[in-house]
Amino acid sequence: MLASTAHAIEMAGFVGYTGSIYPSKPIEYVRTSGGVGYGFLTRLDLGPGQIESGFLYTPTSITYTVGASAVKTNGSYWILPLQYRIPLYAPFFSLSVGPDFALKGNTSYTIEGASVSPSASGYKSHFGLQASVQAAQDLGENLSAILDLRYRQGLNTAITLINDQSTRLNFFMISLGIQKRLD
Repeated sequence: MLASTAHAIEMAGFVGYTGSIYPSKPIEYVRTSGGVGYGFLTRLDLGPGQIESGFLYTPTSITYTVGASAVKTNGSYWILPLQYRIPLYAPFFSLSVGPDFALKGNTSYTIEGASVSPSASGYKSHFGLQASVQAAQDLGENLSAILDLRYRQGLNTAITLINDQSTRLNFFMISLGIQKRLD
C-alpha cells in the first residue's frame, strides 16, 4: 500500500516597479523606461523547496533617434516562469531560479509623437532566465506579506529596432504582495 503525501500549495500575488535594462543599446540611444508590473504565482511543495509557475506582466519602452527624429517603442511582455524556490532562512527568506518564456503583449511605435503600425515595433517572444529573492512576514492564518526582488536575463533578441539593430531585454522588478498557503 502506498502512502499518500500531502503537498501544500501557495499562491502569491504582487505589484511593483519594473525597470528595463537593454544590454546592447542602439547607437542613437536616448532613454529607457519601465513601469508598474504585476504577477501571480502558484507554488507546490517539491522536495526541500517548491516548484513555482504563473505569470508576470512587465511594461517597457526605449527611445532613440534616427536622424533628427525621436523614435519611441513601447511594449509589454507576459513572462511565464518555471522556477524552483529554495528556503534560505525559512520561512522568512527564499531564493528561486529557473527559465521563463516571454510572450509579446501590447506594442506601440511612434516617430516624433505620430503613431506607426505596431507591427513595426519589432517586439518578439523569447526565452530568458530569472532569479528572485523573497522576504516574507507572517500575518497569521497562513497569510504572509512579501517583498519580491526579481532579476530577468533575456537569452535572445527581444526587440528589433527601426534601423535593424536588435537587443535583448533584461529587467528588474521590486514588488510587494500577499501570499496564502493552502495546506
